This record gives sequence, structure tokens and C-alpha cells, in this order.
Amino acid sequence: MSKTATGTIECPQCQHSQMVEVYSSINVQVHPELRDKFFAQDINVFTCEKCGLEQPIATDLMYHDMENGFVVYIVPDDDFASKKAELDRMPDFGEISDYLRNPLFVTDYKEALFMVHICEKNGAPKGEEDRQKYYQAYRDISAMYDKPTQDKDKLPHEPFDLLDAYQNEGYEWACGVLQACGSFTGIRSDLVPYALAMMFDDFIYTVLDYPKVGWEDVLDDAFGDHEEIWKQVYNVRHEIFTKLESNIGSESIYVSLEEITETVDPDEPDVTIVSMSDTQRLELRQFVSNGLRY
Repeated sequence: MSKTATGTIECPQCQHSQMVEVYSSINVQVHPELRDKFFAQDINVFTCEKCGLEQPIATDLMYHDMENGFVVYIVPDDDFASKKAELDRMPDFGEISDYLRNPLFVTDYKEALFMVHICEKNGAPKGEEDRQKYYQAYRDISAMYDKPTQDKDKLPHEPFDLLDAYQNEGYEWACGVLQACGSFTGIRSDLVPYALAMMFDDFIYTVLDYPKVGWEDVLDDAFGDHEEIWKQVYNVRHEIFTKLESNIGSESIYVSLEEITETVDPDEPDVTIVSMSDTQRLELRQFVSNGLRY
């Protein structure tokens, strides 16, 4: 079963104290709703009632999946040896004892999410060799997050070639976005070109009524795991928009996209022709306010 305790936590920002429910273990068969909360990263999170500060609570958490036969154990202080000793002293619970005593130990929530996902997809580790493969897979993914995001000279053009219109304009806009945002940390650099191309594709689809690219197939072909990659690309999109809005503001984002459709009057080179209708301008404002999503 799942185990919780209630205690008092003081907000590090405003020093307000409040009661908080903290989980030490969750069993996603006994309490299936906790799986969704776990993937939403809504387990063991402190949200201050006074100032709104939100941050994870650094505490041990055991994620138990009886149906798939695995345990992922978050131990923030990295003291795996003592936790393993505690598990080895547990009573015998029959066929589940082996995986209960041999969990996938991790130090943080992000790694735990990865381990749960890979166990659900590929099956529980059958021994130490499988566990090490899963740990290596996580290290490989983490290394991709640590790489600097591409600059303009390195941004691939291929995702933008898939657009139904404004391919070059979309690419130039994306390069400008990267320049305005500066460097990123904590996101996969190989997903950035696809995230930017998808954002621009949403613009020409939502505002200018061009056909939309089938990005599901594109991501499947490029990465082979649409469901997980799709989530990651949307996280990258969110990070890009958040940083862009913070650095240049919503109005500048709006203008940068509005200018895409502007042309020069061939008879009067100093006169710019604005191609958008009033309705399209309203749609563009809604598109920007919605985080560059349709």
C-alpha cells in the first residue's frame, strides 16, 4: 500500500509554516491515481499557501508497480547501501520479495520518471545486467541535455523544409528566436530544431490557414519513440517560449511573426504591404498569448 505522513514545513522564501502531506511510498495498483500524480510531478511537492513558492521536497520515495514487477526508489542523499540493507532485512513476501529487495535506486525525481517509463515500456530489469543497462540509458540521455543548444550556424534546416510555406522565413525566424533566447540548459539540443519548426508550423496553420505537417510521423522517423519524444518536444517548446517571452516580451514575439507576411510594394520600395487581415491579427495575438500553440 501507499504510505504518507503529515508534517510542518517552513517556506524558505517567506518563512510561512504549513502542514504538508509527504509520501514515503506509493503503490500504483492499490492507488492507481497516484501514477498520474507521479508523472505530473505532483508527489512530494511543497507549494506555499502564502507566497506561492513551489519546490520539490527532498525525501525518500519508493515507487512500487506490482503489475509490472519493479520498484524505483528515490534516495536524495545517495545512501543506497543503508537502504539496501533495510530492504534485505524485510520479511519474505514470496515472489515479490526479489524485486522489492533489488529496486532501481535513483537520487532525483527526473531519473525516477525515466526509470518508471523504461520499466513500463521494456519490462522490469531481470537482473543486475539489465539494471546497469537502464542506468546507462539514463546517463546517455542526460549527456544530451548537457550539450549547449545549437547556434544559428548549426541549426539544421531540414525540419523547416517540411513546412507547406515560408520555409526560409521560418528558419530565419527560428534563428532569431535562438539569438534572443541565448543559451539553454536542461533540454535536449537535438529536439530544439523540431520544437522551433513545430511552433512556426502552428503559426502558419492557425493564423495563415496553411496545411499542417504530420509531426507524429516525422518524430517517429527521426527518433523512433513518438509518445515519449512528443512529450519532450512540448517541454522544449514551453522552455523556448518562456525564455523568449521573458527576454523580449509578447509584443515583440507578435511583431516578429506579423512581419513574416509583409512584402514590399514593387512600385514603391519604401512602402510595406501588410498581408494579414484584422481577423488574422486577432488570431495571431491569441496564438502568442497561448504560448505559440494552436
